[in-house]
Amino acid sequence: MAQVYAELYRVLRPGGVAAVVVKDFVRNRQRVPLCDRTAQLLEAVGFTVIERTHAMLVKDTPVGVDMFSGEHVTKRTERKSFFRRLSEKKAAEEKYWKTLARDQMALFLFESRRQAWDAYNDLSEDERQERIESDEDHEQGALKYLPPSRSKIVANARSIAFAESGESTNDWNTEVRIDYEVVLWAQKAIQEDTHP
Repeated sequence: MAQVYAELYRVLRPGGVAAVVVKDFVRNRQRVPLCDRTAQLLEAVGFTVIERTHAMLVKDTPVGVDMFSGEHVTKRTERKSFFRRLSEKKAAEEKYWKTLARDQMALFLFESRRQAWDAYNDLSEDERQERIESDEDHEQGALKYLPPSRSKIVANARSIAFAESGESTNDWNTEVRIDYEVVLWAQKAIQEDTHP
């Protein structure tokens, strides 16, 4: 990216302003400060970052008052990808799961295991023997429906526990939640005229 920003600096007229839209991201469950790194890179090639504007990806809109409790009700709209929302949900479920006592975990695991095996046992014998047609992702002859795995049972148990808790995903994943994009306004220096 340094080459891109250096070329942008070269072609931009003196005093010109470039708007660079960036967003932090999450890697290995750690937030990577891409906005800060981009600002440093812009300054390293000669730009002056004159402003940072946050463009929110989440909007809470009031929709009225609950007639029974009297509490204000809001609707949350998120402009995030499906995968970003799924990642935030899983992070919240995993973090909540670690707060449970072992006996609570055991109950949710038992329920998850029961649900998974009931769904598998409800399949007919023909459905259990059904094979996937070959394509670039699957070999010829792989079973279409596999028996429940331990990892699927644990993931479902976490999901059940979190859903039953009534907790909000937003309260459990603050360190990896990304609710805004940043517009970096970078200005090229005005070159002084050196002619006599």
